[in-house]
Amino acid sequence: MTGQSRTVQSLNIAAAAGLVALPALGALSIYASNFVPSSLTVTCAEWLAIGTGVLYAVFFVGVGEVGWDSRNPKVAAVMRTGGVAARWYVRVPLMTLVYFGFAWVSFSTAVPWIVNGMLGSESSMAVEIDGWQDANWSRAGAQCARPTVRGVPFGMLGRHALCVPSTEKARFRAGSPVILHGRASILGITPESYRVLDQ
Repeated sequence: MTGQSRTVQSLNIAAAAGLVALPALGALSIYASNFVPSSLTVTCAEWLAIGTGVLYAVFFVGVGEVGWDSRNPKVAAVMRTGGVAARWYVRVPLMTLVYFGFAWVSFSTAVPWIVNGMLGSESSMAVEIDGWQDANWSRAGAQCARPTVRGVPFGMLGRHALCVPSTEKARFRAGSPVILHGRASILGITPESYRVLDQ
């Protein structure tokens, strides 16, 4: 086996593993994560999401032996059905966008949340509130309003990251600095409490 074929094989294995792992991590981000990423994590997640999108563009085009290899009997069977997956101009952009999205939320909230839980320590992190998400959610029977944080793009704030009682929304004006306390690392913080600096 040549070095190139080992590289191609490793790339295919990694991409195939990602087909399962990224949706699972995406679900974790949406349904369980209460993580607020740092600016470092946001930057890394953006680049990793772009790289993942490019990887799956190549994977679902099928370049040489990478990914969608028409010589593979399973791939050939799908091609014969003439379904959506058989049309490269549908398959490639669709799967690229889908896995870019999974990578976007996974590398910003799920993966750093897990790492922070294992390696983080009790600390604090300053953030700035810049708005509100439309949807509310309940924690222990209490209705929570969900502020957004400056510098954290859409989808990168853990679904359960900030729980603000609706009665306190007036304290969280746009531009309000807030100190989050909880388990933290260079990746961000899993907040357990907060303190608004200017009332």
